[in-house]
Amino acid sequence: MNCPACRIIKLLAMERDGIEIDYCPQCHGIWLQHGELEKFMEKAKENALASEGSFNFLDGIFDMYE
Repeated sequence: MNCPACRIIKLLAMERDGIEIDYCPQCHGIWLQHGELEKFMEKAKENALASEGSFNFLDGIFDMYE
């Protein structure tokens, strides 16, 4: 699938804890499938509660841009 913002760049996909995240290597846009945002938010909430505010679930999500 092409990036909805760039139109010509192919999105790359990664999976994190069962959530598929598509991202654009050019504009750095992040795209989720239907229902994935809710899963993402629930995982972040679970991890925040389990680790007293530390969003460990988010660790590594944005490493794809480094």
